[in-house]
Amino acid sequence: MRIGQVIGKVVLSRVHPSLTGAQFKIVLPLRFDDLATPDPAEEATALTGGTSATDAVNRLLNPDLPSKWGNDLVVYDNCSAAIGEWLAFSEGAEAAAAFGPDKKAPVDAFAGAILDTVAIDPNVVAELRAKKK
Repeated sequence: MRIGQVIGKVVLSRVHPSLTGAQFKIVLPLRFDDLATPDPAEEATALTGGTSATDAVNRLLNPDLPSKWGNDLVVYDNCSAAIGEWLAFSEGAEAAAAFGPDKKAPVDAFAGAILDTVAIDPNVVAELRAKKK
């Protein structure tokens, strides 16, 4: 599983019958460093120029943020995530497995959950960063 932020949606004129009842979202994957900042709310507020806690938590997009993040991808979303929310998603064979062993679905990424909170132990972050040096 990976974590990403929804930045848009895809509108289809036709859809494969196995994929009805859900939406496709455009998601920017987050890196560990994006999640493990000492104070993510403070950093997001500074980067977005926002002053509210909602701006900070959702990390409203601006030109500075995508350069830190991975390439965007399209994710099959039956959770109905809104723009700005964070998703836990899987890719590849694991994404198609969510439809069950009897069904074959043409998806490369599947949203398994909308994330309300991501908590990372600061001691683990310090140890990992020390190992990088």
